[in-house]
Parts: sequence; C-alpha cells; structure tokens
Amino acid sequence: MNFKKFFKKNTDANESKENNPINFLTNNKELKNWKDDKFQSAIVQRNLLLIGLLLCFILILVALSTIRYLKNTQSIDPFVIEIEEKSGVPTVVKPLSIETYSANESIKRYFVMKYIRAREEYYSETFNRNFNDVVRVLSSSSVYYSDYRNKFGYNNPSSPYNLYGSGSYRTVGLKSIIFPSDTSAQIRINLTVSGQINMVMNKIIYMEFDYFNLNMSEQDRLINPLGFQVTLFRMNDENS
Repeated sequence: MNFKKFFKKNTDANESKENNPINFLTNNKELKNWKDDKFQSAIVQRNLLLIGLLLCFILILVALSTIRYLKNTQSIDPFVIEIEEKSGVPTVVKPLSIETYSANESIKRYFVMKYIRAREEYYSETFNRNFNDVVRVLSSSSVYYSDYRNKFGYNNPSSPYNLYGSGSYRTVGLKSIIFPSDTSAQIRINLTVSGQINMVMNKIIYMEFDYFNLNMSEQDRLINPLGFQVTLFRMNDENS
C-alpha cells in the first residue's frame, strides 16, 4: 500500500476544503451573525436598564411629592389624656381653639371693655403704657396709627394727656353692651372726669373686631393671648 499517496491525498483534500471560497463565506457569515446577536443583546440590556432607571426616577419623584403633600396638609396635634382617679378611665381632653373662645360672649365682653378702658380712660401713671403697648396690641394697624395716635398723641392739644395732665383723671363706666354680630359691638358708656376738672360725658361706641393668628412677642402675648384686634372704632355723643 502506498502510504505516501494516501496521506498526500488527504492533505490535498483538506487544503481544497480550506481554500474553498464557499466554505469561507459560510464561516464569515456565521461569525457576523454571532456578532450581530451579541450586539442586539447588549442593546436590549441597555434599553432595559434605562427603562428601569427611568421608572426608579419616577417613583422617587412620586414619593417626594407624596411626602411634601402630607407635610403641608397633615399635622400632628398633641393631646392630653386625663385619668379619672376613682375609675381609672382615660379621657382625651379636647383643646379649646381660638374659635371656641371667640364664640364665648364673656370673652368678647372682656376684650371689648379692656380695649375701651385702655383707650378712653386716663391716668397719668398708666397713660404711656396704654398708649404705647396695650392699645397698640389690641388694635389693627389702621386703627392704631391712622386714628388713635392722632387723637391721643402727645402733640395733639385735645388729647387727654394735654387736657388733664397730672391734675385730673378720666374713668369709663359701662351702661350697656350688645353684639349685633359675632365680630361687632355697640356699647353705651359714660366718661367721668375727676380732679381739677369735673365732668361727665355720655358716649355711644360702635366697634368691629376679630381674632387673628398674630406674630407677637412674649410681652405682647401676655396682653393679648387670643389675638383680639379692633378693626373699626367709632365714638359719638349719645344724644347726637
């Protein structure tokens, strides 16, 4: 057997197969398809990752918006629990709001008369405090600066400070008070001047007021704890 020819024949066959252009094109096409598949797979994974990141970003925005909404609309109100000594039954004590106080006629009467006395009464010892503090805290800005300070200021010759000085004083006597509405009052008073000057004046007052959430100092809050403010004040002779 001629082994030389046999091996030569096989070698020639292999060379012929490798050098065959059809086989080369087939292998090149398979390699290209494999690369395309890997590229497409990478593109799909990238797109899925971007979609996932976008969804996470949207969820974060929704969560932040929800937290902000709850922060602005919800509040945590403290409460007090009272334990009944004998039975031990707990009871939640409901806090009283400004609206609750403002609906109380006794509270309204108190602040109305506190304002009138601070404004219309005159004692040389307390005038400065009433003028600079009490009436200011209990008045709206328009009532205090446009009305009260002009009438009761030190530079006005007709103000009680200049009329009565330290020789006389003026007191307020209540005759009647009615509330036409929740935020208005009609009051009949007499102003009695005693000392070096003696006289009595009958007056009728119409005033409007309300309760406000005011930003006040601790000292002012002691004068006006509920934010009561007079928004309109008119006083005339009762017989006029």
